[in-house]
Amino acid sequence: MPLTSFANLPDDARVWIFGAAAPVDEIDSAKLLAAVDTFLLQWKAHGHPLTGAREWRDERFLVIGVDQHTEGASGCSIDGLFRTLQELEQAVGSSLVGGGLVLNIHQGLSFEFTATHITDNIWLLATIDAHGSARILLFDGVNGHFHLATSDYRKFHSTSTIIDSDRLIGPDGQPIPDPPPPSTTPPQP
Repeated sequence: MPLTSFANLPDDARVWIFGAAAPVDEIDSAKLLAAVDTFLLQWKAHGHPLTGAREWRDERFLVIGVDQHTEGASGCSIDGLFRTLQELEQAVGSSLVGGGLVLNIHQGLSFEFTATHITDNIWLLATIDAHGSARILLFDGVNGHFHLATSDYRKFHSTSTIIDSDRLIGPDGQPIPDPPPPSTTPPQP
């Protein structure tokens, strides 16, 4: 796979984000990235090399992107990526793919999340707010606004709202009503 930077990938590149269960230090992240580079340099789909990029962010997130214009990643090639990352988990001391795909971003997606501190090293996802198009966890084809709120970490309750429009979501997870249209009546003298 010819390696490139994310700046050189097209806007519609396929992107995977893998979140480490615990922070990975500089030594282990260097091992992780060296092994990922070795895999990516030989990564193929149906015998054809893939063109992609990888980044490591915030001691926790491995981002891998593939240019779908040259050759699209196939099911078997994606399985190979997941197997390779699973094999690296013990070496870096953190799970990367234990739950499978977390987020597959489509062009123009923006998102924000908050977490609640539970104990020393445990944080629970509290909210996710997203706008755009993506596959999030097991939900494919999310398009519009998405709001997920969790509570009661012992039972992991959650509520979500998906709105197929450009409306904003308020802090309560409900859509903010659209403002009334401007008046077309001229002002009275």
